[in-house]
Amino acid sequence: MRNFALMLIALLNLTNCTNDDNENNPPTNFYALSVGNSWFYEYYLYDDFPTSTIPVLTSVTEEVTITGQTTIDGNEYFVFETVISGNDDVPGQIYIFPNSQTKVEYLRENSNGHLVNQNGFVYYPRDDFNFEQIVEQVDNIEYKQTLIPEITNINTAIGSFDCYKFEYTVQNLNTGDYAPGRSGFFYAESIGHVKTDYALAAFDAVRGYKILSSYDLN
Repeated sequence: MRNFALMLIALLNLTNCTNDDNENNPPTNFYALSVGNSWFYEYYLYDDFPTSTIPVLTSVTEEVTITGQTTIDGNEYFVFETVISGNDDVPGQIYIFPNSQTKVEYLRENSNGHLVNQNGFVYYPRDDFNFEQIVEQVDNIEYKQTLIPEITNINTAIGSFDCYKFEYTVQNLNTGDYAPGRSGFFYAESIGHVKTDYALAAFDAVRGYKILSSYDLN
């Protein structure tokens, strides 16, 4: 079975996926989509993995800024510029986290309340608990995402946020069994992305995480 954390990193860079554009409800601003908004994140590893009770701050940081808007295929998208620092592709690199890089993504909230890119890939389905996204299937192994209908309170240095977990799982289709490790994305209303858990498929524990450290919203 593939390394779960590395699959999650690949997931963060996906641009081709099933179109999610079945418009039902008017868009809101659940994701704090406004030009000039910015978020700053820190990355932590658990020093006592797999017990995973002692998080340690790493050198990896991430800054996300909405720099503008653009029209793609008749839809208005917000331009997200992400700068990840402190994890260069050198010895000592923290392999479960994304490499140092600058990337640009085009995102909008569609009328389903889903945060999507220009190819219809869903970053977060808000409160759509019936939504399931098949990310990839390799032979009898399926990688997919579902929204967990339980509120998780995420504590950060700047406050607590109630979020639903958009969980990333690996399933053996022959046996129906799921890998123990489960990564996930957490978003909060009117705030946006609060946390990402990074898990390894073989362990029922989180290996590390990205968490919101500060933000500046219009």
